[in-house]
Amino acid sequence: MKGKAYLVSVGPGDPELMTLKALRTIEHCSVIAYPKKENNIALDIVKGEICLDGKILLPLEFTMSRSEDVRLESYRVNARILSEYAEKGMDVALINLGDVSVFSTAAYLIDPLKNLGIESVMIAGVTSFNAIASRLGISLTDMNEPLHIIPAGDENITESLKLKGTRVIMKSGKRLDMVLSEIRKAGLKDKTYMVSDCGMETEKIYRDIDEITDAGYFSTFVIKE
Repeated sequence: MKGKAYLVSVGPGDPELMTLKALRTIEHCSVIAYPKKENNIALDIVKGEICLDGKILLPLEFTMSRSEDVRLESYRVNARILSEYAEKGMDVALINLGDVSVFSTAAYLIDPLKNLGIESVMIAGVTSFNAIASRLGISLTDMNEPLHIIPAGDENITESLKLKGTRVIMKSGKRLDMVLSEIRKAGLKDKTYMVSDCGMETEKIYRDIDEITDAGYFSTFVIKE
């Protein structure tokens, strides 16, 4: 029988925010795949709670190319790598920061895996903006109030900031100055919070965006009416 590919959410940074289902799935799988980076945060989170001795650790290369063709080929290559283990009857856990349904690297492998005849199973998790709301002590939504999740790379961010309700701007690190400028132009400075590296040792919380000097890739703004 073929193994399955589990796309496992490990939360935004704090190992204690991994779900029991994520923990049990990782413990069950004999192969643990993860996006290859110099300092892999997802793998560090897992190692904080689970002993990985005896498991196969499988780093995967994911390109950040702007070329869609290059990215799609990267997903196909990584799906083939996972399928080689699944074809041997081994279950694979591909671990992913936050939740696998929100701006997730792992989710791009669902279709390529399906095309190879490999079943993928998504394991839900805590998103960065849920954890950030808890750290700030605020509710993201009130009755009948919508929530908008906006990537910092949104080409229409000026218009997105006009949306009614709570706006969350994710992955703002490289576009920090642009995002701050747009927030100020929209007159939303006094309604904005920012948290970077939520749940990690390097976490920073800003309730006044004028105090922000720099920020890492995992920087998220919450604009609350």
